[in-house]
Amino acid sequence: MVGLTLLAKLNRIICAAKHTDPQVPFGGVNVIFFGDYLQYRPVYDVPLHTDFT
Repeated sequence: MVGLTLLAKLNRIICAAKHTDPQVPFGGVNVIFFGDYLQYRPVYDVPLHTDFT
């Protein structure tokens, strides 16, 4: 699973490559997230969501 740290790094890299404002998520590039919510948690990272049940 992808963690918050990896997504933050990806966001910074895309914004730097496109020379866009860092306040624009992913430099204005459309990003599609998909996957299995029953995957393992990210290793040494914070998960994107927390199960409250």
